[in-house]
Amino acid sequence: MVESPDWRDREMAALRERLSCLSQASLRINESLDFDTVLQGVLDSARSLTSARYGVMTLLDGGGGVREFLTSGLTSGEAERLLLTPDRWRLFEALTNIDEPLRLPDLTAHVHALGFTDFTIPLPVEVFRFMAAPMFHRGVRVGHVFVGDREGGEEFTDEDQETLVMFAAQAALVIANAGAHREVDVGHLPTGAAGDHGMLRRAAGVGWPLNSVIGRQAPEFLHWALTGG
Repeated sequence: MVESPDWRDREMAALRERLSCLSQASLRINESLDFDTVLQGVLDSARSLTSARYGVMTLLDGGGGVREFLTSGLTSGEAERLLLTPDRWRLFEALTNIDEPLRLPDLTAHVHALGFTDFTIPLPVEVFRFMAAPMFHRGVRVGHVFVGDREGGEEFTDEDQETLVMFAAQAALVIANAGAHREVDVGHLPTGAAGDHGMLRRAAGVGWPLNSVIGRQAPEFLHWALTGG
């Protein structure tokens, strides 16, 4: 089948628009030198350019545990419910034991097939479209980025997946560069000390101090959430 000139023109126009959006997002991200601000910009851009309603980014410590939790598009209440999902860390492990991006038309159906039959999405959506991409730097996993609930209820596309992978790589580079310039690895500090370095204030995402979002002491709450209570 011969492709029509009009179809090719539309495809080229769409590609140019996508590349322009990616370039603008990268410029906005690079305008800031603040570690937290840059990572939040990466997550916001990944969510926006994949037409997703929600985004989450997790950063890992040297032992593979979650040391930071950022969100995009979630209210404070939604962020709390997500952080407190039953069996959250076994489920997290099941969804992140991947070396390649993961794209699902229905997250709930996939999770049920993994054996988490009581799982429900703690968000106001019926069918949750989902994508995940691991963040690697020089072969070391440093985190993950997730997006979900695509605009209009449509499934994520190949182009969306490529975009997510690109931003995952960008986030990994940001983390590596930040680590190279830090004299102290805050991921290995006691919980209270890490909070002093601004790590805990990102746990609820959306840029608010955790203890103003959730009516508990932030370090105590995050420790309780990460360790399962």
